[in-house]
Amino acid sequence: MAETAEKRKSGESGAGRCQCRGLLLAFLVAVRLALIACLVVHEYGHIRAMKYFGMKTKGIYLIPFVGGAALSDEKINTRWQDVVISIMGPTFGLFMSLASMVAYWVTGNIFFAGLATFNALLNLFNLLPILPLDGGHILKSISFSMNSVVGLVACVAAAAVGVYISYAFGLALLGFLLLIGSAEILFEWKYRHFSHLLPLSRYGQIFSAVWYVLTVASLVGVIIYFATIGDDMLMLPLHILGS
Repeated sequence: MAETAEKRKSGESGAGRCQCRGLLLAFLVAVRLALIACLVVHEYGHIRAMKYFGMKTKGIYLIPFVGGAALSDEKINTRWQDVVISIMGPTFGLFMSLASMVAYWVTGNIFFAGLATFNALLNLFNLLPILPLDGGHILKSISFSMNSVVGLVACVAAAAVGVYISYAFGLALLGFLLLIGSAEILFEWKYRHFSHLLPLSRYGQIFSAVWYVLTVASLVGVIIYFATIGDDMLMLPLHILGS
């Protein structure tokens, strides 16, 4: 009888292990599908912007260990096109994070909270002012459209404020990468006249800068909001930014 009970325990233990493995496998599949969804939504934002300007697109390509790419058969002709095409990816990513946030509020499912915060981190990374990331293209187009020294000083001041705010909120990594990326763009500023792209107007510069700042602030806001819930996993993106 003792032997029978022992076999029953062994069988239950084996079934429990199989169930855990099944749950882990389902979780990993869900995470991979969520990551693919984040990349597709981001790249679809670029595609929509290209089509808005009447450009022919080749489609979305997912590149292992790199991310995704939205390709077009045509070249851009203006800095405004560069800004809009670049920023629409993170903007669509922001919409996805906000939709996931609403889904979390409605269902209470922690999966949607994780999707919102890690998707926000992914798109925030893309907005760093480092080429060839989206943020590098955006800030390069803004700064290269400023022909006066006053405009350059304003660009430097804005970058300095961004670095200060990042460190003030404990986002050390974000501030450091913002500093490095801004310096890279400023060093290339003297070569702006060699580009064939038509520069942004003064209104275009201001509008692009405000759009960029609001998108960055919104993505950071999503990350900070979910970090306050108390879940260790949801605090990870904020810890990464503060590292």
